[in-house]
Amino acid sequence: MEWIRSFALAGAVALFIVTFVARPYVVEGRSMEPTLHDRDRLIVEKLSYRFGDPQRGDIVVLRSPLEPGGRLIKRIIGLPGDQIAISMGKVWVNGEPLDEPYTDVPTSDFMLPMRVPEGTYFVLGDNRHPRGSQDSRRFGVVPREALEGRAIVRFWPVTAVGLVTAAATAR
Repeated sequence: MEWIRSFALAGAVALFIVTFVARPYVVEGRSMEPTLHDRDRLIVEKLSYRFGDPQRGDIVVLRSPLEPGGRLIKRIIGLPGDQIAISMGKVWVNGEPLDEPYTDVPTSDFMLPMRVPEGTYFVLGDNRHPRGSQDSRRFGVVPREALEGRAIVRFWPVTAVGLVTAAATAR
């Protein structure tokens, strides 16, 4: 009986952590290169957005607007109220070019200026080369409720273990 109680308690604690605190996530695809790579494993924390607002530059896991049950990992570029445009190989936020040291190719699209509505976010992958990328250029802004959490730590591969930041591009 003691074993059953121990396993039940461990299961309840694990369920609580995965549901409300943090969960592992596997990067699928190349949309976040060079910052994150296909098959990288991350810890995504869920607490900070319960108590504060997402920030520009946060790398987030979100529910895919295009695939029910699907998850995407992207970077927040536009906050509620921001004006976003894409031209001349750059992303423009409120009329200023966005400093993006985490990208290695210019943004190849053109997008007329648009205002990010309240309660929503404009997200892009760091790899701006592939046309048809699943990000806000394709599906529009993302409601805050779709943001599941913020990537904080890469734990695989071992050679790239560390905090997930704009500077964490080494593999």
